[in-house]
Amino acid sequence: MRKAIAILTIVGFLALAGVALAQEKAPECCKLKRDFKDIDDNCTAGKWVGPAACDPDGDPCYCPHTVDVVTENWGACCLFNTIYTASTWVMAILVTVSVLIGVYGGWQIATSGGDPAKVEKGRNWILYAIIGIIIGAIARGLPALVRLLIK
Repeated sequence: MRKAIAILTIVGFLALAGVALAQEKAPECCKLKRDFKDIDDNCTAGKWVGPAACDPDGDPCYCPHTVDVVTENWGACCLFNTIYTASTWVMAILVTVSVLIGVYGGWQIATSGGDPAKVEKGRNWILYAIIGIIIGAIARGLPALVRLLIK
C-alpha cells in the first residue's frame, strides 16, 4: 500500500509540473552549441537560429532572444542540437554511475577475504560497469550516426 501511495504521489507531482510547464509557449528558436553546417551553412555554434517569421522585418514569432540566423532549416538544426545535448548528458550520467559501480565491485573483491562468491559478485559488478561505459559511448555516437544516415 505504501508503494502505491508513493507512486501516486510522484505521478501527481510530475503531472502538476507538466501542467505548469505547458503554460508557456515553446520558443521558435534555439542557441546552437555546435556547428551543423552539413544541414545548413548558417547553423554555426553560438548563434541563435529561427524561422523567417522571427526576422525583425517579418511577422513576429516567439523567441526569447534576438535571432542571429534566419533559415528554413532551423528546426533540423535545433533538433540535432537537442539530441546532441541529451546524448552528452546521458553519457555523462552513465559513465559516472558506471565508475561508481566499478569502484563498488573493486571494493567487494578487495574485502572478499578470499571468499569465491564475493569475488564473483565483485567481478560481475565490474562487468556491469564496463557494459555501462560501452552503452554510454554508443549513446554519445548515436546522433552522429543518425545525422550520417539522414544526409
